[in-house]
Amino acid sequence: VMHAICQPGDTILVDGNAHYTTHLAAERNQLNVVEVPSSGHPEYEVQPEGYREVLDELQDRGEEPSLLLLTHVDGDYGNLTDSRAVGRIASQYGIPLLLNCAYSMGRMPIDAKKLKADFVVGSGHKSMAASGPIGVLGIKEEWVDKVLQRSSSHPVKEVEMLGCTSRGAPLTTLMASLP
Repeated sequence: VMHAICQPGDTILVDGNAHYTTHLAAERNQLNVVEVPSSGHPEYEVQPEGYREVLDELQDRGEEPSLLLLTHVDGDYGNLTDSRAVGRIASQYGIPLLLNCAYSMGRMPIDAKKLKADFVVGSGHKSMAASGPIGVLGIKEEWVDKVLQRSSSHPVKEVEMLGCTSRGAPLTTLMASLP
């Protein structure tokens, strides 16, 4: 998602509890990461209004993030951030929201439309009882063509989906995780 919708040097806004893979993906795509701080010890909660505060600070400096990212439930503390409130803020500022549901998808209902998320990602081997490596990517319709752009040299492949599709145990166990 980051590679498809951001340009090298762009800024993305992430929560202070973001998974290390969020930072690796941003680094891989040469993006600047700005964090919405958590409350720190002992709860480490991320407040939705923190997104608005940091966005306003960035705008005052002339920066406009290309993407907001929220870790729906963080893997270290188990905090469930009000993603619907963050989604409303993202919509008000006209910035797409990527909701990382690695630790919540499969354990609780995720309704991307209600949460105002443009993208949702889930990890099959974390919360969906699937063997890895496999995951789920949900994309709001307006972003489908950009994120799932087909290769000009291999038209049956999407540019952003490197490698082969999952097969065997990962796919079968992910399917078994679904209702």
